[in-house]
Amino acid sequence: ALRRAHRPRRPPAMRRLAATSAALLAARFAGTANAAASRGAGNGARDQTPLGKVVTLLSDLKVKLTDEGEAEATTYDRFACFCKDTMAERSAAVTEGTSTKTTLEATLSDALLERTDKDTAIADAEKAIADLRKEIQDLSAARRTGLLQYEKAEVDLTAALQGLEAAIRSLQAAKTATSAAASLLALRPMAATLRRAVDLADALGIPSAAAAQGSASGLSSALALLEQRQRRRGAAGVSLRADEEPEVLEVPTSVYDFSSDSIISTLEDLRTKFKDKKTELDTQETTDRSEYDSLVQTKEGSIGEHETTIETAQSERADAVKKIAVTSQDLATTASQLLDDQQVLAEVSAKCNEKALLYDKRVTARTDELSALSSALQILEGMGAAKPQAALL
Repeated sequence: ALRRAHRPRRPPAMRRLAATSAALLAARFAGTANAAASRGAGNGARDQTPLGKVVTLLSDLKVKLTDEGEAEATTYDRFACFCKDTMAERSAAVTEGTSTKTTLEATLSDALLERTDKDTAIADAEKAIADLRKEIQDLSAARRTGLLQYEKAEVDLTAALQGLEAAIRSLQAAKTATSAAASLLALRPMAATLRRAVDLADALGIPSAAAAQGSASGLSSALALLEQRQRRRGAAGVSLRADEEPEVLEVPTSVYDFSSDSIISTLEDLRTKFKDKKTELDTQETTDRSEYDSLVQTKEGSIGEHETTIETAQSERADAVKKIAVTSQDLATTASQLLDDQQVLAEVSAKCNEKALLYDKRVTARTDELSALSSALQILEGMGAAKPQAALL
């Protein structure tokens, strides 16, 4: 494949000139040799004449050049086969290495992108978990605040209901009293409790039955009278002992307008409304607790899903990192081998081309030499047939 397809040849005129020069040189050499032989031992057979010796010498030289050309051609053929096989092998290796390198680069790029995607997925899931936990903290804080408010209201309502129950029982027991003062005295031990109940009703926006009816007398008037009496005794430094008989209460004329029945009705009305309010608070508390539990359960479920996402992403990221390491190593090895194959291919190609050019030059030179020898032999053989001595003269 690498042997010459074209061999540069000399123009015909130059070949004829070279052949003529060789023939003249051979004839002159033959004449000189013949003259020397005539001064010597005399003439012998034709093949022993100097001209014959020159012909023999040139013939041997032609054979030698032909043999050397054939030997060199054989050696070059082996070298050309080596070049062909080596270049074909290295060319195939370069083609395969280039394809493998391209595939590994694509695989590495995909693995790097996969790792980046998993990093993003992990970061997003972690942020979502942090946001959900913050929301749960806010819900828990709001829930604690609401629970404290409920517990305080529940305690106040329970205490107010107990006080109202006691007041109603006391007033019902004192209904047979002959004076308003006696009925008022039945309220004195629980005046503070009733005052808190009235204040709680005002705070909760619960109007009493007496107030709803527009009555100027009622529970508030009675409590005001009791509290005024207690303030007077407190100012005088006098307190009522548990075993002390209750004093006679002086009741202003305006207070006689009230009756124990109206106070009992007012207290019963408050008791009913307090119970309704307590039921409302209990129902609201149950609803709030259920909503809180449901929201927290939902958010904790979302956190669990995000944690699963993180675990999956971390596992896939680890696979991607492993693939990156393996692929990077394979790519480095492939790139190194490809570079080596390319260098060897370039070196072999350059060397083979150089040898091919040199061989072509040597073949051309040898061909010219053989052509010149053939021309010289033809001239000498012709001279021998036509008496070379006369041709020289």
